[in-house]
Amino acid sequence: MTTTPPTTPSSHAQALERVRAFLRAHGTSEEEIAEAEARDVLDLLVADRALIPAERRYTQSEVSEMTGMDPELTRRFWRALGFPDAPPDERMFTELDVEALVTLRSMIDIGVADVDTSLQFARVIGSSMARIAEAEASPAVRGMAVGPGPGDTVEAADRFAQLADHTLPALARLLEFAWRRHVQAAVRRSMLQRSRDHSATLPVLAVGFADMVGFTTLSQQLSEEELAAVVSRFEEVAHETVTAGGGRVVKMIGDEAMFVSESALEAARIGLALAEA
Repeated sequence: MTTTPPTTPSSHAQALERVRAFLRAHGTSEEEIAEAEARDVLDLLVADRALIPAERRYTQSEVSEMTGMDPELTRRFWRALGFPDAPPDERMFTELDVEALVTLRSMIDIGVADVDTSLQFARVIGSSMARIAEAEASPAVRGMAVGPGPGDTVEAADRFAQLADHTLPALARLLEFAWRRHVQAAVRRSMLQRSRDHSATLPVLAVGFADMVGFTTLSQQLSEEELAAVVSRFEEVAHETVTAGGGRVVKMIGDEAMFVSESALEAARIGLALAEA
């Protein structure tokens, strides 16, 4: 068993100065730093500056005007990405938000997708990114997580600041790598399907389901931590087995997994492998 050594006054002061230096380097004013210290929310300020390195300066109506997008459509895209409506007069939007909406608008303008398709695309992005963000902020990810219960916000801010400049770009590169690989695989599947059957508009897939026998009984006997470990292990086994068999996991719901495969034979083999695993 390991314990965290207590923070001494000198180390606390050094951590505080490192945090202040980080915030100044990221364009934070002395007034904002002082206010965060007074409110004991330095860790939140560091996270905000590291993750959204742009000034909040626009209202939602100003964003609509800048992007040339109808205000109601702007709100629909914002909600589709998974974010709640902003108060009309609150200046909470940044250049990054404007850029994102310009990108969505350009996809519509050049005919890549219509409004409904773009909104659906935004919903997929929003829900997927939300799951990734929750995983990145989990206690298992050191430096990005916020520990449970009360703690030293200066120490948390210092830890986040020390890792953020390296961790965030690294995670962004990893996300782009995975996205490119998955897009490549999806495009290849689409092209191969088209070459096989020119009349087909959608691929023909075998769909499989797997769930754990006796999960309800098991859930009544285990603690929350033990049950979470069982579900996590099931997800790991399902993803590894389905992917190794040439299939794709569509979604996981507790003790259930849904997967697809390009052939019924392949899906049957995956199902047998899952049962064995």
